[in-house]
Amino acid sequence: MRSARGFGSIALMLLGPFGSICSAQAIEVPGPRVVGTIRPEVYKQVLDIVFPVDKSKTVGRSFFLTVRWRSSTMPEAEISVSESLSGEHLVEYAVADRNVQRVANEIFRTTGERDPNSLARPIHVRRVKIEIPAKQAVAWQTELLGGLSRFARSLLEQAQQFREHASVSVTLDGDDVDLLYSQGLSQVVLEFPVGDDREAPDSLASWAVKLRREVELLSRDR
Repeated sequence: MRSARGFGSIALMLLGPFGSICSAQAIEVPGPRVVGTIRPEVYKQVLDIVFPVDKSKTVGRSFFLTVRWRSSTMPEAEISVSESLSGEHLVEYAVADRNVQRVANEIFRTTGERDPNSLARPIHVRRVKIEIPAKQAVAWQTELLGGLSRFARSLLEQAQQFREHASVSVTLDGDDVDLLYSQGLSQVVLEFPVGDDREAPDSLASWAVKLRREVELLSRDR
């Protein structure tokens, strides 16, 4: 009988005289592996468990931003930056101990497990909270808002390109970033790709890469 985990056991019974059982032995037989990967929406649900976002943190703050990396190669990470109404500036950095997508896919292929809570269970996260100077938080905020403006213009250019040529450029390699930015009663939620070093230095993708690099430096020896 095969269990839900993909492994079954077969009992071998040797019959003695008059049908009496002389001995029995259980042999574990590996079940077939599942082919494929978890669905993208399941991967995002796993990340929501690994990196829970407390949206109540957006209350009582001048601004609040969260940047989350989705990757198929490197450990996923999440960075939150906030400025409180009292003038406190904090950055929180959380990074997984391994690539979440790879672990979830391996569990899925081995066991057929699809439950996000079960897929997230093996992942451990290192979390660091750092108080930062006001000028650093304001610099990240200013660069982000400039990047958002250029990102909006790039969307307009892509729309015009599609209308003229019925085609649009797509980044196939690299990571993806989920962004939540809250300021007053306004919120911006979007996702965008992060490619390679050829990104424009003032692009939103370059801002995200620079932010992660600088926060990683701040979090060392913490």
